[in-house]
Amino acid sequence: MTFVQAVKNDDCNGTLNELLSLLDEGIDDLENGRIEPLEQAWVDIDSI
Repeated sequence: MTFVQAVKNDDCNGTLNELLSLLDEGIDDLENGRIEPLEQAWVDIDSI
């Protein structure tokens, strides 16, 4: 069992589980090309 699986199975800390879920979603987005390129993010920020 990996560390992440062990933490997810231990329900004593919901906040950590929430964080791990968000991290898992972010990694999935990255792997599937759903992340905006950094250069475009800076263009968007500069236009504000």
